[in-house]
Amino acid sequence: MKKSALLAAVLALPMAVPLAAQDDPAAGVSAERLRADVESLVGFGTRHTLSEQDNPERGIGAAVDWAADSFRAISTDCGGCIEVVLPETVVEGLRVPTPTRLRNAVAIQRGTERPDEVIIIQG
Repeated sequence: MKKSALLAAVLALPMAVPLAAQDDPAAGVSAERLRADVESLVGFGTRHTLSEQDNPERGIGAAVDWAADSFRAISTDCGGCIEVVLPETVVEGLRVPTPTRLRNAVAIQRGTERPDEVIIIQG
């Protein structure tokens, strides 16, 4: 058993190729854009999971809609290079007094060399 596990690990080594780093990943980061994004999110008053879902100006629903719209604008600017999805589920439990819909805004940008690989960036 130990020999077969070792053999499997050795055979997997060639597949564990590190990704090539960008020249300067921070070069495309804008302090002004980050500040504006944070100010927009603060403007929703709260992003608590149990806050308003249907108010277009306040709460988690408005924040998710804003994020999705921001991702769509980026996608338009890059010729559709980003797919925007809004996965959702209903949760309930001890800390959730009534069944509550949870939504996320997700932007997917597929690579050209390995389009099925996933990198998750969360703030």
